[in-house]
Amino acid sequence: MIPLSGRHQIHSLCAAVKNPDSGVHSSSVNTAAGGGEEEKKRIEELEKELEGVKGKMGENEKEHEDLLVLLEEMSEKRKKDRERIKALGGEVSEDEEEDEELEVDDDKEDKE
Repeated sequence: MIPLSGRHQIHSLCAAVKNPDSGVHSSSVNTAAGGGEEEKKRIEELEKELEGVKGKMGENEKEHEDLLVLLEEMSEKRKKDRERIKALGGEVSEDEEEDEELEVDDDKEDKE
């Protein structure tokens, strides 16, 4: 069974993970319960792991945003290419025209 002080530390860390803005920091967790050295080491390990996960999450969010920007740029380029092909007298398949219509409909929905 986990001693009461250890439970408090675990609960505090769980709260910090769920709500990083909660104001729970390692110093307050370590001093609040006065737990053993082993518990403190485990808490430090978990805090380091948490920081690593937060960093990785930030990197993933940035990559996601970059990919969305790239997708938008590619869609715009494709649209311009289709218009240029039409202007030069070329044919654009019906599938591509339908895709363009869907994009216009999606843009209208996004603005609403």
